[in-house]
Amino acid sequence: MKEKPFSCIALQHRGAKKIYKETKNLTIAEELVYWQQHSSKLQRSKKMSEHSQRA
Repeated sequence: MKEKPFSCIALQHRGAKKIYKETKNLTIAEELVYWQQHSSKLQRSKKMSEHSQRA
């Protein structure tokens, strides 16, 4: 059977492991701050991407 060069599932698992390592020792309050910061970062990236596509 031919092996696929890219696996969405493997990508998701790597991302989940990374987040787990970053948040496993955080309190609930610290984890909330973590997600707020990452959400803000994602929103800024999205706005920049939308802006660059218009230009």
